[in-house]
Amino acid sequence: MPTLPRLPRYLTTSIARRLNCSQADYVEIDRSQPHWPQVAAEVRRRIAAGTYRPGERLPGTVTLAAEFDVSQSTASRALASLRADGLVYVVSGRGYFAAEAPSSNESTGQSHD
Repeated sequence: MPTLPRLPRYLTTSIARRLNCSQADYVEIDRSQPHWPQVAAEVRRRIAAGTYRPGERLPGTVTLAAEFDVSQSTASRALASLRADGLVYVVSGRGYFAAEAPSSNESTGQSHD
C-alpha cells in the first residue's frame, strides 16, 4: 500500500483517502493571523475569478478544511461569513452554492431610473 502524504491534523486517514488529498492540494495560510478570514478571502477570490460559477456547488467544510489545513469549524465560519456577504447561499441538505455576482449598478449603488 502506498504511503499517504502528511495529513492535515484535523482529518482522519479514511477521510483523506476519500478526498484523495495530496500535499500539493494544500493552500498555505499565514498561521500568525486568524484563519477563517483567509479561507473566506480565497473562496471570495475564486468566486470573483469564475472558478466557482453562479449556482455551482462549493466544496464542503471537510474539503475546505483539508485544502487549507484548518479545522472544519474554521471552514464553516468562513462559509458563514461569505453567506452573510451574499456571495454564497445554502440549500438545506445539499451545501453551499456560489450566488449570482452583483451587477455593476448594485455594487456601485446606482439604479436604472
